[in-house]
Amino acid sequence: MNSIPRDEVLRLAKAALAVLIPSVPASGVVEATSIAALEAMACCTVVIASRIGGLAEIIEDGRTGFLVPHSNPDALADVISRLYENADLRKDVGRRGFEHIRESLDRPIWFSKVRKVYESVLEPK
Repeated sequence: MNSIPRDEVLRLAKAALAVLIPSVPASGVVEATSIAALEAMACCTVVIASRIGGLAEIIEDGRTGFLVPHSNPDALADVISRLYENADLRKDVGRRGFEHIRESLDRPIWFSKVRKVYESVLEPK
């Protein structure tokens, strides 16, 4: 199996109408935080994902991306059609997804949040 270079993957994500992450639970396990979803959002590309696990935690439906019930191809197709027909919607949701990443998940912000958790645990009571 050939792999695609990272810069090519990001170029494709930026050019895409949307990035689809139609995850389904498997053996009782659900998708944790999807790096592909975060990278797409950082590229200002709309993410359409299953409403499960960590995906439902990082995407605010209709605002920073779209969430659909898992295993529901009709719901997925409906969102794809809406985005295909509405460039302004794609642009707005893509921008808000990017802003969400920048404001809450950018490395310095994330490190600060993790540090606060450790400090709260390690503080003498």
